[in-house]
Amino acid sequence: MFEFQKAPAGIKVAGRFDNTCRCEISAKAMEAIRCRQLKLSIFQMGRAPSIVDARISVASSSGDITVFVGADAPQVVIGANTSGNFHFRLWRRSAISIEENTTSNGLAVFCDNSEVSIGADCLFSDGILLQSADQHGIVDLQSGQIVNNRLRKISIGEHVWLGRKSTLLPDISVGNGSIIGTGAIVTKDVPENSVAVGIPAKVVKSKTTWSRYPTVLDSLSRRYIEQFRQQTALR
Repeated sequence: MFEFQKAPAGIKVAGRFDNTCRCEISAKAMEAIRCRQLKLSIFQMGRAPSIVDARISVASSSGDITVFVGADAPQVVIGANTSGNFHFRLWRRSAISIEENTTSNGLAVFCDNSEVSIGADCLFSDGILLQSADQHGIVDLQSGQIVNNRLRKISIGEHVWLGRKSTLLPDISVGNGSIIGTGAIVTKDVPENSVAVGIPAKVVKSKTTWSRYPTVLDSLSRRYIEQFRQQTALR
């Protein structure tokens, strides 16, 4: 683990981060950075005099990860053998976690007083947006209060496939093994092993999962098939 301002060669850091801001890079990720297979950039955004107590942990094997930090104490954890393009912007009290073997052609995550958790072996196409917070205050004129200033969450299970240019809004979950169609805007929970499409997204098929390979079952789709058969046999 090292301070942001003492980052090894190959990791780009720009902005005002004090010595409580720390980054942990796995050995495999560090080798990928040295071989220029993995790019990691950490930038300050906004007007804070400096950022305090940021924590970033990366165990990716390849890709391009860009993290913008605008407030104190953000947390980013990216698991082993993840790969692809990730773009993160974190403001107040924000946290992002991505489990192992998840891949992305273009995922953007915006956090402000919010948390995003992503399970293992997810597949994200390009132009994906996880908008986990409103980013601006919504004011009730009668009370004179900001009504959306609360912790928000997005939770994505394991082996979830998000289609091109799909968007997930705050306070939703997507269950294990599910598929979100191209261009869908998800505004409410999607159960496991379901297909959801449209604006707003609606479940159009259940008892379904997906494989990374168009003609061959992968390990998780085989596991889900076996689990489904066992559950069906017990009924």
